[in-house]
Amino acid sequence: FIQSMVPVIAEILDQYPASPVATLDNSLISVSPQSTWMDTRFTPREGKPVEINALWIHALKLAESLGVTPPVRVSSARMEFKKFWNEESLCLYDLIDPVDSSLRPNQVIALALGLVDHDQASAALTTITKTLLTPYGLRTLSPHDSRYQGCFNGDNSYHNGCVWPWLTGGYIDALIRNGMARKEIIPLLLPVLAHI
Repeated sequence: FIQSMVPVIAEILDQYPASPVATLDNSLISVSPQSTWMDTRFTPREGKPVEINALWIHALKLAESLGVTPPVRVSSARMEFKKFWNEESLCLYDLIDPVDSSLRPNQVIALALGLVDHDQASAALTTITKTLLTPYGLRTLSPHDSRYQGCFNGDNSYHNGCVWPWLTGGYIDALIRNGMARKEIIPLLLPVLAHI
């Protein structure tokens, strides 16, 4: 099965950066507005989103391990990914080129995939935990942001504060990757499980 997928993977890596929604800019992916999961006009995210590029680097690494020559070197993409670190907020920028320093949960995907060194990942997880974590998942925007809306009120609020439980998976993977014991994770899941 894996061998039959090698040409498919090569084709995806070749065609995605030339698609209507994405382009290869140096070693990272730049996207058109409203082409990420935060797809409303209130969160256009045109540029290089953190989660798209984390998944791009992960795909490059996987392809390389299967003998596929990726369109850019993994080491180059990882080096360029370092631009996402926001020293002032101790977390990752949500977007670069242009920089968007909004504190959003998309960075947990990069943390879960191990694309950030341990000290920075620990700092980012502390920031996320203090600011975005709720009993039911992660807020899509910091409550300290002037655009924050904690309750759903149409498209303008959809990704500007509302909680999305699916992000908990990446958050938990990031916590485990950065040393938290699995038994300490259980309390994070209980409210969501009780709600379901």
